[in-house]
Amino acid sequence: MKKIYFVLLFVLLSGLLSWNKAKAECPPGWFEHQNYITYTYEKFGVQFICQAKVTFCCRWNPYTQQTEVILKSVYAADSAYRDCLWFIAQNSALYNGFLLELYKEVALFAKQDPNCSPVCPPCGEDTTFFVKLKIYNCVKWISKPTIVTNTGQILEWGWGLEYCDVNSFCLYTYGCCSDWNESPPETHTWLVSVEEIGTPECPFVEPQVPPEGKDWDEPWETECFAVPCSRR
Repeated sequence: MKKIYFVLLFVLLSGLLSWNKAKAECPPGWFEHQNYITYTYEKFGVQFICQAKVTFCCRWNPYTQQTEVILKSVYAADSAYRDCLWFIAQNSALYNGFLLELYKEVALFAKQDPNCSPVCPPCGEDTTFFVKLKIYNCVKWISKPTIVTNTGQILEWGWGLEYCDVNSFCLYTYGCCSDWNESPPETHTWLVSVEEIGTPECPFVEPQVPPEGKDWDEPWETECFAVPCSRR
């Protein structure tokens, strides 16, 4: 009976190819991460919850003594959150709040990886560690399969934003400290500065989503378009 069970389990698992872990293509010496964030917003007097999956690369720079992070993509956590992510992206106030929360959470996630950062100094001391978060100015909307059977049947779609690797970017600097009065110690992060480096190399006009002739449940991606720091 156990033999039959394991054979059936093998067939079931081999019948699915999971693409949930999007390839971030981190530079050599950088570490890839995927984390989930939850953002709460209000619509028509009702509170809604939206979850997103964020992929980023991080490393510790021994020369600058700083944590460095490159944001790669932001996707709806699953199909249930696609509409809320799109709604947030179309509302400037909500989108700005969502991005600020997203960047802060990413900085915190990076500080929790010992490969990317030592422990933050105690709160109240003069010493401060910094996280340098690079956000490319050009992004694109993407729809792609995330779970596919070995026969090619698509079971679930992924939808979200991917950042285009260009020379222009927003550089967010965060400070951090550890509160040792808590058990376990809590890491606190705060925004120090935002710099705009270079000029966007893509058009400022946001493309139609989904593209003409396409729908949500088929693969497509838009051209890269600019989201300057002033809108974040």
